[in-house]
Amino acid sequence: MTAKRPGLPPSAAALLLGLATFLRSQPPPAVRPPFEGPAVVNLPTTTTLPKGDFLFRVSHRFYPSATEGWKSFFGLDGPAFTLLGLGYGLTDRLTVDLARASLDKALAFGLHWAAADQGSLPFSVALRAGAAWATEEIFGRKAGDSRNFKLHAQLTLARRVGDRVSLAVVPSVSTQADHWTEEPKGVFAVGLAGRVGLAAGLSFIGEWTPVLSGYRAASSGWAFGLEKAVGGHIFQLFVLNSAGLTADQYLPGGDLSLAEGKFRVGFTIYRLF
Repeated sequence: MTAKRPGLPPSAAALLLGLATFLRSQPPPAVRPPFEGPAVVNLPTTTTLPKGDFLFRVSHRFYPSATEGWKSFFGLDGPAFTLLGLGYGLTDRLTVDLARASLDKALAFGLHWAAADQGSLPFSVALRAGAAWATEEIFGRKAGDSRNFKLHAQLTLARRVGDRVSLAVVPSVSTQADHWTEEPKGVFAVGLAGRVGLAAGLSFIGEWTPVLSGYRAASSGWAFGLEKAVGGHIFQLFVLNSAGLTADQYLPGGDLSLAEGKFRVGFTIYRLF
């Protein structure tokens, strides 16, 4: 007599089937999204990949302050923290991505879902959720220690105002943002972001992310710069105060103070194929 294999409870199976059916039935975005790329600088937008497309990302954060002048060639002598990432469009509204950041030697995974478009609502809506694992060795702690694993969730509400201006609000939460401590704390922050079109494919971009509770760095995170979209590429060049590249790294803020005139230089290149 053959033993019956255990299966999912009917309620769980029905939930998974319903979710899969819902995702397959979602139409592609009906209007041009408020932002060109999947992130303003750090903060996620409501833009996802077309089904079946890949997106390769290279991000750089030069660590020295640009105000060090010729001593470090305005920070460009480095050192620098980098991120390499690859995204894939599971559907026109759901993107999955993997990344590796040199800061904390972190591995990151994320899902980015465009839930609704501006038109059916006054704004576009997207949800990003993911996890990161800080694999860099900490004295007296194994890499697999539970404190080295972080979860994050971010809700993006974005609105295109006319042809040139877009705005976004991004409530965000991450667990164990200061994982190197004995009792890590999470962080809750609300990001504010914007884009202003200057010319064909060229935009000014900026963001500010004040921390409302939990672990925070010396200053709230901010960034602003230029973005150029051309030929399947998006090029971003900006100044910012944080060296973080994953959600748990940049949400607490940065170590450089704008009041003291300190900032670092960074760039990101996206390639769609």
